[in-house]
Amino acid sequence: MDRRHPVASHRKPHAWAAALAFSALTGAVVAFVLIFPWAATRPALLIALAFILLSILSLIAAWRQDRDMARQLTARDAMLHAAFLSTPALTLSRDGLIQRVNGAAVALFGLPREAALGRAFSDLTAEFDMDAVLRSDAQAGHLENRRGYWTGRRADGSTFPLSLRFGLIPSTPGAGGSGEEHVAVALTDLTHSHAAEAQARELHAQLNKVWRLNSLGEMAATLAHELNQPLSAATAYIHASQAEMLKAGPAADAGRPPLDLAKGQLLRA
Repeated sequence: MDRRHPVASHRKPHAWAAALAFSALTGAVVAFVLIFPWAATRPALLIALAFILLSILSLIAAWRQDRDMARQLTARDAMLHAAFLSTPALTLSRDGLIQRVNGAAVALFGLPREAALGRAFSDLTAEFDMDAVLRSDAQAGHLENRRGYWTGRRADGSTFPLSLRFGLIPSTPGAGGSGEEHVAVALTDLTHSHAAEAQARELHAQLNKVWRLNSLGEMAATLAHELNQPLSAATAYIHASQAEMLKAGPAADAGRPPLDLAKGQLLRA
């Protein structure tokens, strides 16, 4: 069992130690009774029996603990396996060559597995630099790009936005060479994410346009209201002047046509 395993690290280290200690002590007591028959008194036999029972119980407890831990490890491995199958992932050598690739990554790039193995990852992801990964001090993390995303290239020549996360694979003692797996890379297709962002920007632009048109309509309505009041007042004044001119008789006939024209223009406005 790997002591660095996250589940194994929660194992109580004294479980098997206690079981082995009780077993060794029980064996010593039984051997003492067998070697020295005169010591096989009833208390000694009861003590030996008690140690035997304690040894059996400690062994059973240790076995149950290992069984529970094995179940946790099995469940964890199943979860990791499911995540690995659903997430496009691959491993690279120090030279940036693809050493292993899962089915999700094969489907993402649209090329056969045999064509991907041994191929430079930079052929499938523009601007990818393996040296930048090797110079990184982090053991795992997000691979940054100046544009915020990488550009993947499918077998048919089409491109798509891509996000990359990496994790360094510990070197095996005694292993080496360019064919050794050194970096694990998880890939995320950002096509749908970028499409959603573009749609959100378009909707935001449309909302701004509607807001501007609505503001313009409110401004026009306010301006029309403000202009209508003095025009209405001017019309009323002209109407009153025409009434007074009718009272004045023929002497005011010369001033009626201009007032009629002015009133007509005000009513038109």
